[in-house]
Amino acid sequence: MRHSYFRLIAIAAFTMATVLPMSSCGKNEKENKIEEKQTPQDQNALQTPDLTLFGLKGNVKSLKDEMDKKYQFAEDGTLKEEGLSVERNDRGQIVKIKSSDSDTTFTWDKDGKVAESQSAGMKNTFTYDDRGLLLSCLTEVDTWEMSIYRYLEFDDHGNWTKRERQYIGLSSSAEEGEDPTYKGKDTEERVIKYY
Repeated sequence: MRHSYFRLIAIAAFTMATVLPMSSCGKNEKENKIEEKQTPQDQNALQTPDLTLFGLKGNVKSLKDEMDKKYQFAEDGTLKEEGLSVERNDRGQIVKIKSSDSDTTFTWDKDGKVAESQSAGMKNTFTYDDRGLLLSCLTEVDTWEMSIYRYLEFDDHGNWTKRERQYIGLSSSAEEGEDPTYKGKDTEERVIKYY
């Protein structure tokens, strides 16, 4: 057991050392200028806790996320609760969403970002870059998976529409003697419509 724990720590350290430089933290100054140009910053963009939950800003009407789930928003930036049961805290932040097939709870940090989510025994812990974009997600169930994000395309409102996800994890179904670690890379896209 102790050997597995140290192996897990070593893999996580390796992940951070090899994957993070590909995120916005490791880019040189010229690349950062290009990226800033691709992420318009509209200081007057509508920003609500509901939009923040989904990593959005502006007058968003609908979102088809990277998992092909669809969400509708009212003109004031609140999530339309059709088919959902939503609980909020005293700051108006969504702390629980119940749908017909799942319940998800959210914990918010002092900066107004989602720090954790939990659903069906799965816990996700999030970190963000200085622009508020999701930088990493640690998923824990029986084992773990670390995802690191790099943003490829943004729309005119400053919302990402395409990103790369690199991941490394520990499989619970590895055969004895088989390396339980896995890693890979994929591209995620989402479609956003505005009022």
